[in-house]
Amino acid sequence: MTRGFEIPKASPESVARAIFDGVEAGEEDIFPDPMSASLADSWNNGAVKAFERENAAFVQAEPIAA
Repeated sequence: MTRGFEIPKASPESVARAIFDGVEAGEEDIFPDPMSASLADSWNNGAVKAFERENAAFVQAEPIAA
């Protein structure tokens, strides 16, 4: 999305590493680069995430068969 813009970009390797680290840590939402990480607090404390948590309380997750 930012290919044509001359702005600092995270390397594919650092993004992949951050995604794997987030999955390993059980993160629900992963912000793998500095730009997205700057939005993490507002996302995690925003209305959409609050609504998601409220709805999740109404359903029971079913285990995934391995």
